[in-house]
Amino acid sequence: MVPKAGEPTHYAPWGNLAIFIKPRAHSRSLLPLGKVDDGGG
Repeated sequence: MVPKAGEPTHYAPWGNLAIFIKPRAHSRSLLPLGKVDDGGG
């Protein structure tokens, strides 16, 4: 998976949750959990 900004993921080997604020390199250990949209308004 190649995470994009605003995509929460689960990093399987460590059990960490992450929300990326900018694009990141590909990782097979990242599991997508959804997408965070702009909540302003």
